[in-house]
Amino acid sequence: MRINARLTDELTRERMALEQTTGQSRSEIVRTALERYFDDARPSGGSAGDAIHAAGLVGCGEAELSGSDKSLLHESLERERGHR
Repeated sequence: MRINARLTDELTRERMALEQTTGQSRSEIVRTALERYFDDARPSGGSAGDAIHAAGLVGCGEAELSGSDKSLLHESLERERGHR
């Protein structure tokens, strides 16, 4: 797959310097950079809940739940965790 991207002057200079010092092609440098970015951004073996928590999304909103909403939420969480 081909990707077109606009780089800042600074990123272009850094990419060109890497090409010269490492002998890697432009494509190799971009592929390696994307692989490293994805590795860093990907949650390390945790659950979806761990990923949401790590992203800082837990506790970021407010809501008022009725009694039945709380019961449904509790039941859903129990099923997800395998408890009965």
